[in-house]
Amino acid sequence: VRLAPSLIFPISVLASFGIMEFSRNFRIKPAIIVAAIIFLSFPSLIGYNLWLQKSIRTAGVFAFMPEDDYQALLYLKDLPDGRVLSSLNYGVFIPYYTGKSAMLFSGRPYQGLLYEVNNASSTFYSPGTSLDERKKIIDKYEIKYVFVGSREDVGLPENLVKIRDGRARIYKVA
Repeated sequence: VRLAPSLIFPISVLASFGIMEFSRNFRIKPAIIVAAIIFLSFPSLIGYNLWLQKSIRTAGVFAFMPEDDYQALLYLKDLPDGRVLSSLNYGVFIPYYTGKSAMLFSGRPYQGLLYEVNNASSTFYSPGTSLDERKKIIDKYEIKYVFVGSREDVGLPENLVKIRDGRARIYKVA
């Protein structure tokens, strides 16, 4: 799997020799063969696109976020460095938009540390979690900022100070 990107060029060169040999044997222009390959690959490209869209919709992750959530991420980018706690819906966006470390989203059933981290994030944002348990999660993972998206409603411990208000909120650990 790790070699796959480095094999693309050599395989392409070998394929070009195959196309040239095929075109000589059957007296077909190489450009027509390449056009046929491209045309025949369209169904798989469309199928992959449909599969990818379905995967995003069914993974519990929203592909498009509200404008206020996006603006909150940009606000977070300008803050001093620190680990960010967010729900699994936003975790994947934190490093990309802010450059900060985050407890990342995972739609896959990981084991070990990744499972523990994702479970902690899910527990933090679960409505039945006590404020003491939320504080323990913040302390355990050395969280500096807590991101609460516009689609979330969660009670927070007293040691958090709101530094951005709006539909999406950002809190700093005091």
